[in-house]
Amino acid sequence: MKKNRIALLALYSLLIPSLFLTSCTDNSSQPSSSTTEKDEIRLTITSTAEYIGLNEYAYLTTSDQNGNPADVDYSSSDKKIATVSSTGTVKGLSYGEVVITATSKEDSSITSSIKITVGESLTLYSVISRLLKADSYRTTYTARFKYLFTTYSFNNVEDVNKDTYYFDAIDENDWFKDIGYASRNYETFEFSKTGDKVSDAIYLRNYYENYSDFLYLATEMSGNYYSLNPDEDGIYDLKNGVDTSLFLNLVFQNADLPVSFSLDNVFNDITAISAQVLAVDSFKIDIHFDKGTYASEGFITLEFSDFNNVDLSYVDDYLKTNEIDVPTTDERILRIRELIADYNYTSSLGTTTTYDENDEITGSISNGELHFTNDYLYFNYSDEYIDYVNSNQTVQKLVRGGYINLSDGVYTFLVDEDQNITIDSKWNYVDEEGKPYTQYQDYYPNITLAMNMIAEENKLYSFISDSTTMFDGTEFKSDSYVSLNIAAQLDNEALEAGGTPYGLYVGLKDNSVDEEAVVGLGCSFVFSDMGGIVIPPIYTTYTAFGKANVDFIDTYLASL
Repeated sequence: MKKNRIALLALYSLLIPSLFLTSCTDNSSQPSSSTTEKDEIRLTITSTAEYIGLNEYAYLTTSDQNGNPADVDYSSSDKKIATVSSTGTVKGLSYGEVVITATSKEDSSITSSIKITVGESLTLYSVISRLLKADSYRTTYTARFKYLFTTYSFNNVEDVNKDTYYFDAIDENDWFKDIGYASRNYETFEFSKTGDKVSDAIYLRNYYENYSDFLYLATEMSGNYYSLNPDEDGIYDLKNGVDTSLFLNLVFQNADLPVSFSLDNVFNDITAISAQVLAVDSFKIDIHFDKGTYASEGFITLEFSDFNNVDLSYVDDYLKTNEIDVPTTDERILRIRELIADYNYTSSLGTTTTYDENDEITGSISNGELHFTNDYLYFNYSDEYIDYVNSNQTVQKLVRGGYINLSDGVYTFLVDEDQNITIDSKWNYVDEEGKPYTQYQDYYPNITLAMNMIAEENKLYSFISDSTTMFDGTEFKSDSYVSLNIAAQLDNEALEAGGTPYGLYVGLKDNSVDEEAVVGLGCSFVFSDMGGIVIPPIYTTYTAFGKANVDFIDTYLASL
């Protein structure tokens, strides 16, 4: 999710080469020419460009001493670099320099020549294409404009490569902050820099595989900027028919914006926006304001440069000898983990809505509760739930029972009305390595298993106070990759329905963490095929910590 405060229109993006590609690769407004003469006859050859890119064209004209079109033959000194047609159309084929010669048909000793260089294309489309393919680049921001009653100016540099980002607020102004992000091994951390070295680094609490998940980048320019040609000064007008919202997002994404600041207002007050190619690896975007309602009397310039030539290795140098810091974990999360560590608590089995023979709702009944202990998991169904279920089915009757850890594996057990225990069948569930589970806790979903998996990956810090409407108390959300995997395991139905895990939630009622505490565990999913709707968490609650043992089961185990 991007960090900008408002939603703007999507960028259409890259230019396609114009069908009318001419001398737009040369910044000069005057044509080039070369002249030769013999006696009173003179030839002057003129080209629309002395520099062209591969598969681009320059157009020659040759005139006599009176300025009239001359009847000439054209030739190229190296047809592998550039060819020339009989009408003077030069096409670049490979990098290098060629001499194009015009020879008078009236007198072959009379010639005129011009040198053409073929290199990287200087069309805006081509330069942006190189940016999109670059492993690194630099963006320089300069601006001075008035917003409401205050004049702002800044000069910032943003260095980017595939796994590191650094924003340098050169002027140390109030709006922007120096900040760096780096992504390694599908984790993202924030770092600070002193001089040319990283001074410290800390993992982000939120889970992002790459910093590009939450930042706007110049390489997001994609789409079609068609029917755009530069003027005689090499300027491309981007005001009409081109969405410019990405450029504003690039400028202000690192800004501590005033409360009154609105990108919508700035966007609407733009009077002109243009682009200009500066070199084979550089172009700039100019945004102008003039007497707008909010933003006025100024400009913003973004210059993109140094493709594949930005060195961000100082982050790797830091990681060779330093560890990335881990954020502090909320004290309440640590206390909850201590509370559930012994696998001794109960959990509600929920409720069932009851119906009469006419399918009319008659009420609801409690299904009972689960007893989690180190040795067994007991489904203690309520009497009324057992009676209701068994009155509506004739094949298999519902009885109390559960899973029990014995010396040679996990077994199911049944409990009759007199609390006599019968060992039923052995579990045949196996782990990822094909080994049978030796305790039910490692297979049956529970809050201790979930929290232990997160702790093992050192991601308990990822739980951040969150606000939903599904739990009566404080809620914490984690979207670390471990938490998302756990959410997927907890709710296979949502996963099979096309949902993507959105977060794992832990709830705490009344901020009380003791044996009478009520702790919830839930997960939420997002469904892209439903317009990105997020299904809020449905909680399973746990309580009676340290009080979940069942006497007759403990007695049975002691007798073995």
